[in-house]
Amino acid sequence: IDDGSTDDTASIISEYCAEDERFTTFKGSRMGPSAARNVAGLVRSKAEYLAFLDSDDLWAPNKLSLTLQAFIANEKLDGLYGQISFFCQSPSKPETYSTVYKRPLKPIDFLRDNPVCTMSNLVLKRGAFQSVGGFDESIVHNEDVELLVRLTTKRALIDGVNAHLVWYRTSLTGLSAKLQLMRAGWHKAVETLQASSMWLTEAELAAADAGNLRYLARRALRTGAPGFEALKLAFQGVTRS
Repeated sequence: IDDGSTDDTASIISEYCAEDERFTTFKGSRMGPSAARNVAGLVRSKAEYLAFLDSDDLWAPNKLSLTLQAFIANEKLDGLYGQISFFCQSPSKPETYSTVYKRPLKPIDFLRDNPVCTMSNLVLKRGAFQSVGGFDESIVHNEDVELLVRLTTKRALIDGVNAHLVWYRTSLTGLSAKLQLMRAGWHKAVETLQASSMWLTEAELAAADAGNLRYLARRALRTGAPGFEALKLAFQGVTRS
């Protein structure tokens, strides 16, 4: 999905489409990440599985084969994720790694520290994605968290593959560097959960809030946020814990 690029993206995509008929393309016009992914997942895709890849991230060569094996081994699964490494300059020199839970994920997990981390790490059954109507297109930041909360409140089974599957590029100009907008998206995900039958108690909500603030503090450090942003977020998290 070329969402209104102004560089050579369109011509590069065309080259791949000419080489391999499995590649198809769609050109949008600044639709935003949620709408662009919905075009792919709700309109264009015909396959059983959806595997997302953002433009600045990298897949491990065996990502799709490992997740497919896991889906075949457990037909009840709706989604899978793996371990991510975070890098700034070179994927061969990652700065840190994410953690894969040893159990299926619950809605509160996405609000607390989101072990999936990025849509580039997620493979979903298309039926599960379509059953909840895809992404909320009004959300630009943390739209993935809101989707995952919505899926798991509908009892979708999302589990982990204990293998390194994705390299995540940290960037000062990337969407995920805009911490306050991420926070606003988080609150939207909370609204989604609290409107469901799996709503959180006040104590659970405070714990999730503290976890999210800790997560954003780490993100502030990774993306080189200005001033005392990381310290401020960490302090807010401590007061909520």
